[in-house]
Amino acid sequence: MIALIFSIDIMAIEYLESAFSFEHDIPSPFESLSFSETLLWLLTFASTGYTQGFSPVSVIGKVLAMIIPILGIGTALSAIIAFAHSRIQIKDHEKRGLRIKTLKNHVILCGWNERAPGIIRGLTNPNSEYQFKVIVFA
Repeated sequence: MIALIFSIDIMAIEYLESAFSFEHDIPSPFESLSFSETLLWLLTFASTGYTQGFSPVSVIGKVLAMIIPILGIGTALSAIIAFAHSRIQIKDHEKRGLRIKTLKNHVILCGWNERAPGIIRGLTNPNSEYQFKVIVFA
C-alpha cells in the first residue's frame, strides 16, 4: 500500500512540476530525472530532509513532497505501537493465566475425585521412567 502511495506521489510530482515549469517557462528540476532517480530523491528527502539541491517549485508539488515524510513517520509509529501492544497483551494474558506458556511432557487432569491424588503421585514419581508436569483443572 505504501509503495502504491509512493508511486502515485512520484508520478504526480513529476507531472505537476513539468506542467508548472511549462506554464511559467522555468526549468523543472525533475524533468531530467528518471522515475528511479525521483524515487531516490523522495526517499532521501523523506528520511533525512536533505533536498539534494533541488525541490518542487509549485505549491502542489511541495505539498505532495511533504506528504511522504508524514506517511513514513505514521507508518513507522503504527508498526512500533502495534508491536508494543501485542507484547503488552501477551504479558497481560500470561499474568492473568489466560495464556499458558509452552509446556513439554505434561498432563492435564480434568476434574477431581478420590483417585486424583494417586494418579498425580504416579505421574510425578521421581523413581518412574517417565516424569510429567501435571496441570489440574477441577
